[in-house]
Amino acid sequence: MWKRAVRVVKYNGTSSTKSTEYCVIEKRCQVTTPDGNPVREFVCSSGQEKELIAGYLIASKTVSKTDIGTITPSDRHWIWEAPSTKNIRSHATKPTPVRLPPTAVLTLTAHFQEKAILYKDTGATHSAAIATDQMLIAAAEDISVENAIYKSIGKAYFDATTPVKNATILLITGVITKQIIDLADYMGYTWVITRSSPTERALDLAIEKQIGVIGFARGTRFSVYTLSEKI
Repeated sequence: MWKRAVRVVKYNGTSSTKSTEYCVIEKRCQVTTPDGNPVREFVCSSGQEKELIAGYLIASKTVSKTDIGTITPSDRHWIWEAPSTKNIRSHATKPTPVRLPPTAVLTLTAHFQEKAILYKDTGATHSAAIATDQMLIAAAEDISVENAIYKSIGKAYFDATTPVKNATILLITGVITKQIIDLADYMGYTWVITRSSPTERALDLAIEKQIGVIGFARGTRFSVYTLSEKI
């Protein structure tokens, strides 16, 4: 269950009516090693916890992008057993930013918006997706944009038909921060697109790392902050 119905009273300035709204289910997701040592605790929306953990382990450089070990549920928490060997490195050769015509941006953002099912019901989630210039590879929602990114990466990792390494574009609904540009650089994403906007430090790092940044991607409009020559 991802949401719960609650009774509310709606006011429109002149009158009130009783109605029903939906709230996102919020939960804690605790991860430990097999011997009980804590790894991470998430405050997240319900569902896709395994993908959340996998994406976090990859994006935080705890494990490689190809072998994360095993993640198994146990009572009220999850157990992560690390792989026997670690081979953690970013892309040996940074991908060259692909040319992204306006039609591709509009198509990707339209499909991205269609995936925000829980947001449409509750208005309380962020979304993230990883994509090629042709299609979305994986998309997810959560109460935090970071968790949504982790879930997207985890979903791609567990889907053998769409390997996580194929993604070159990150789409999010939140502010693009320096931390998100750092993550994009490590994961090999050459474009970051948001319906919001970037911070000043994020732009400085994006210019340094040659990552394209697109903001205010809503409907048929968007603003290109970096690599405008690639549009």
